[in-house]
Amino acid sequence: MAAAGVTLTLEDAMPKALLWHPETVHLWMIEAVTSDGEVDFHKIAQMKCVAARCGKSGVGFTTT
Repeated sequence: MAAAGVTLTLEDAMPKALLWHPETVHLWMIEAVTSDGEVDFHKIAQMKCVAARCGKSGVGFTTT
């Protein structure tokens, strides 16, 4: 995460996996439905804030 320039705080959503594309500077959040449920509006809003705060072009979401 340090190489991607991403820092998470205790207030941020904690995804199961967070992918980073260095060429597009885009993040992709993967959430496991069996542990936390589907990606919801609360997690989407939190991760969009993380992406903006860390200078990323955006963030996508997948529930697995």
